[in-house]
Amino acid sequence: VPTVWWLIHDGESDGSAWFEGYDMQTKLRVGYIGRNGFQLEKPSSKDRFSIPSRGFPHSCVVDVWNQSQYLSSVYSHLSGRMVLLAGGQLLTVDLQRRTVNVLRESSDAVAVLPVVLSILSDGTITKTTAPPEKADSAPVVDSKTVVHSGLFLMIRTDRDIRLLDLDGKEVHRFVMPQSLHNEEFMAYFLGANKVLAQIDRWRSRSNPRRTKFVWFDNQGSIEKEEWVDLPRTVSFMSGRWPVALSAPLPAIWMVGTVFIGPHNYVRFGRRASYPSALVAVLSNTWPALVFVNAVGLVCAWLCYRRQKRYAQPWTWLWVVTVFLFGLPGLVGYLTYRRWPPLPPCPSCNALAPRDRETCHACGQPFPRPTLEGIEIFA
Repeated sequence: VPTVWWLIHDGESDGSAWFEGYDMQTKLRVGYIGRNGFQLEKPSSKDRFSIPSRGFPHSCVVDVWNQSQYLSSVYSHLSGRMVLLAGGQLLTVDLQRRTVNVLRESSDAVAVLPVVLSILSDGTITKTTAPPEKADSAPVVDSKTVVHSGLFLMIRTDRDIRLLDLDGKEVHRFVMPQSLHNEEFMAYFLGANKVLAQIDRWRSRSNPRRTKFVWFDNQGSIEKEEWVDLPRTVSFMSGRWPVALSAPLPAIWMVGTVFIGPHNYVRFGRRASYPSALVAVLSNTWPALVFVNAVGLVCAWLCYRRQKRYAQPWTWLWVVTVFLFGLPGLVGYLTYRRWPPLPPCPSCNALAPRDRETCHACGQPFPRPTLEGIEIFA
């Protein structure tokens, strides 16, 4: 019976993670996988995978099977294979066999990512265009034999970028320029042993993002540097506007603006503290946030007006609820019941709902309907 495995993190900055498996038919937990492999009890802190929350799971977890299954049948044996960077080691987790093995000692590694490349016979690295159909095949690109082709693991340290095959063997190394040692960047392999590094900077409200591009070779020599400014734009259909128009829910926007957005800014290193992260989120979202809250206020006003018109109880509870849920909340409020007719009261001439015995305005009882002789009294 297939088992679904989930990688769970405890959420701590210097925390840890473990796998939990569930039977797809019974939906019951079948066990856990920690550093020592499969076990029935939840792993203790020392038996878990030591993975910081920052960058989890993007820079420390590689789903080898999902990354490789589209390449060719050569990788069919990798079904259920995961690679983790945890506790200074590169670990292979086989979810089918429920085993954990050390792929490589990597105490200086800070990130691991999958990459699809070809390494030619002269050592040149280029992008893979056609994966081999057999494990021992050797396609030719521009009259040069492809020695290695397919999926690799890219290991980032403070000083270099290393390419490993899926067995943990180093096949190539790029020395990083001194200026990139303490930087977070995205790396793109350009062929001819060239690398393009993309570094994002977050600045003021008027221009919150600057991107620096650095071209360097595998010896760490910088060939070119260029800054590109990406100014903040507030066009009606860019940024947050599609979300605001499709989901004008003030409650969700408040939670996202006050909690989720700042938390992600701090978690991924875009801001150092919660106050600065909150300011950054507000600077990016305030136009859409104003629009969503305006929609909520209009809906709340319509709700308040109807509550008073029909003299309904719990007015402020309904008004707050409709405001928080915006247009969907108003639709739910209008359709949750059948509204009574509103003929004028014979005593005071005020519009009075006929779901009660007396007029809500003057307190006089409504006259009983005239008997027509066709009534049946049980």
